[in-house]
Amino acid sequence: MTAQAARAPTPQPPILLRQTRGSIAVLTLNRPDARNSLSESLIAELHAALRDIHDDASVRAGRDRGQRSGLLRRP
Repeated sequence: MTAQAARAPTPQPPILLRQTRGSIAVLTLNRPDARNSLSESLIAELHAALRDIHDDASVRAGRDRGQRSGLLRRP
């Protein structure tokens, strides 16, 4: 039997990024390999982020975007 070094799993990048720029909340879909398609986990993340934004009195506007420009590109 040979011993193999245990490898820590590679951390996955977050599927939703949130930034606040002044009074504007920016949500970025971060699933470029899946063309930023909605998954159950992304929908849950969006729901939680929108709830947080709603409760944050310092945010006056919101913007969403997709990571990479291929989000709406036709093949």
